[in-house]
Parts: sequence; C-alpha cells; structure tokens
Amino acid sequence: MSAGLRTRPLVAVCATLLLLGACAPARPSGGAPSGQAAPAAAQAAQAPRKITFVTDFGFLGRHSMFYTALDKGYWKDAGFDVSIVRGTGSLDVLKQIAAGKADFGFADAGALIAARASEDIPVKELAIIYQRAPQGIYCLEESGLRVPKDLEGKVISDTAASSLPKIFPAYARLAGFDSSKVTWKYADSAALPALLNSKQVDCVSQFIVGEPLLAAAVGGKKLTRFLFADAGMDMYANGIVTASDTISKDPEMVRRFVAATLKGAQYAFDHPDEAGQIMHQNHPEVTADVAAGETRIVGELAITDDTRQHGLGHIDPARMEKTRDLLTEALEIAQPSPVDELYAPGFTPPAP
Repeated sequence: MSAGLRTRPLVAVCATLLLLGACAPARPSGGAPSGQAAPAAAQAAQAPRKITFVTDFGFLGRHSMFYTALDKGYWKDAGFDVSIVRGTGSLDVLKQIAAGKADFGFADAGALIAARASEDIPVKELAIIYQRAPQGIYCLEESGLRVPKDLEGKVISDTAASSLPKIFPAYARLAGFDSSKVTWKYADSAALPALLNSKQVDCVSQFIVGEPLLAAAVGGKKLTRFLFADAGMDMYANGIVTASDTISKDPEMVRRFVAATLKGAQYAFDHPDEAGQIMHQNHPEVTADVAAGETRIVGELAITDDTRQHGLGHIDPARMEKTRDLLTEALEIAQPSPVDELYAPGFTPPAP
C-alpha cells in the first residue's frame, strides 16, 4: 500500500522494528495530582506554546481527530500552537520524541514495548485511543473464506517490516487453527491492494482503521475480515505519547495537551462526517468519505465500557501488563520493561 494506504503502525524488534505503526487518579512521575485541564482563560494571558505533534504514519483519515482539535481551536484554547507533521511509523514517532524533534505523537503501545526493551527509549503512553486490538486479515468475500480456519493453506501478504506476521501465531492459537499452514508473501505496501484484487494472494493483513481505504482500492468489492480482537486477543494499540522527561518537568502542560486532544477526538467521533471534511480540507488527497469512515472505526476502537466508565483514553494497568506479556512472547523480547515504564497514569480527564 502507498502511504495513503498504510493501515497501521507496525511492531517489530531490531531490523523489523521499522514502522513500529485516564485511569484512576494517580500522581504521575514527578508530577502534581491529577485534575482537569486548566481553564482556557488562564492560558490566554500567555503566549501559545509551540508544539510539534507527529502522526504514526503519513496523513490518513484516522488522523481527523487531531485536525479536529486544531480546527475547532481546542489546542489553541489550551494555550498551544500545534504543528502536525508526518510520521513514518511508530518507531519513528518514538525516536523523534526521544531526540527532542517532536513534543507529542501518536504511536503504538506494541512499538513502545519493543523499543523500551531493545533501545530503552524514554517515552510513555499517556492515553490509549485504540483500546481494542486493531489488527486483522482481509480477504475478498468472493474467495469463499468464512471462518479463521479457512485461512489454512492460503497466502497472506504484508510488508516485510510488519509485525502482524509475528503476532499472527498468537491469533491463530486463539482462533483455533494452525498458523504454520499459512504462507506469507511479502511485498511493497503500495502493491498489497492490487495483489488482493488480482487474486495473486488470498488475503492481506492490516489495521481495521484502514478498511474504508482498502475497500475503495479494490473497487468496492466486498471484503471478509478476520479481526484479532474477535478471537479474544485483548491488547492496547495506538495512543498519545510524550517523553518521560516532559512528563516530569511539566505535568500540567502535558495534562492540558492530552485533554484538548481528547476533546478533539470525542468531537470527531460524535461528528465523523464533519471530521472527514476537516481532514479533507487540510489534506485534499484524503477523501472526506474515506476520512469519515476511518473516523467512525477509530471511534469504535476508542469507546469501550472501560472508557465510558473512566474516560476517553483511560489506561488500565492490568491490561497494559497483559499487552506487554502478549507481545513479549510474540516478538520474543528477552527482557521486557516494567509496566510503569510504558505509560504514565493520571493524564486523562474523567468520564463526563
């Protein structure tokens, strides 16, 4: 797939880690007690703080929530002058933030888990947007594949840097089939939709948020999807991240930024068509319909029983630990990091 069709951030270790695509009140490391974002009026007397925010991969419809925060003035009202820049994968996001080239970003928890273990990158998740596992396998409906076990004997395509083939055996165990009977064919991202459409492969793997764009790329043909979450794979994915040092030095600024970003996300989820138009206005290459479709799916990933109770972006320590353990096994991480090095509690507003 092209950058426009890149459908997820990618988790991998070492050479393959190339594209790795509020909780209960607590005191963050070095911070003040949790609380609401500072009133906008209190920020008006100060010059806006310039912030660089980096996406996980390119500029895609799923990023409408960030442009909504920009367009609606939520970031400005919180005292920020934000520039949104293109990322090239979650690992890129983490490295840019660790190097001080970006202040905040959108990155996969799996990428962070791997990067913390292999490179000790000092970045933490602040709020998880993809509360459900977004990974999936997509096939043409006309192929006749109906249940996960039908994938045995088939050919699935993805990029060589993708984490999905590494996580796939864990999904197969949960779904009740033999992953060793599946053949993987690696190709350039731009080629994946054509390979599927021409039936040179049986399926492709990607994140569910890219489904509207994939459907458009195969000419509107109906797709069959096998989602990892449907098999019981319970793990976090993408969220808002920043440097550990930033959290320690200016926790109130971090809290204000997270609150304003989540306000934009919630508005986008409540008004996906408008959010799609906002994304299209900022990036005409992204059609409003595709952006609206991706925004709806992001909302489905983001809004869960847990976030309804605790607030959008909430990170549960037990689920973060479960995510770490699952990916530690799948990615063969020798020395996983402690959970408290992976996320910072207390930075998401409570549920309304």
